[in-house]
Amino acid sequence: MKVHVPQNDLVFTDFGTVIGSIYLDVNGVMFPEKNWKDFPFILFGWWWDGLMKLNADPSAEFLFMDGDFEFILEKNAQCAEQMADVTLLDSGEPVDLKSSEISLKSFKDSFLQTAKQMVAIAHSKNWENSDIKGLNIRVNGFDSQYKF
Repeated sequence: MKVHVPQNDLVFTDFGTVIGSIYLDVNGVMFPEKNWKDFPFILFGWWWDGLMKLNADPSAEFLFMDGDFEFILEKNAQCAEQMADVTLLDSGEPVDLKSSEISLKSFKDSFLQTAKQMVAIAHSKNWENSDIKGLNIRVNGFDSQYKF
């Protein structure tokens, strides 16, 4: 599973928020859909907290801001490797997946790499708001309190 945030699609609005495409690729299923428009920096803040929750809890929910979409990650306790089952929900209804098992480590690595790229883009364009600052703090504090 990988989260996609096409860097060339990010826009800093007159309202001080960043909008752009953000979507998941879960074993070939694009969710909510390819190039879904939402608020990537806000979502990454929420999702980072969800990934941190998985340090102590067996599962966590991850919401999209626009639309009634979410995904749930549930750690596979019977697997020695860091694997998780993913459930995609569209208006509360599960989306059919060929395989729901993912590597949690691969997803976290991909997520962190994308977060770093997003922060770098924001800095290169001199964008500032609380969501960008929050993600920057998480990225730069990754080795300490923000480790997931």
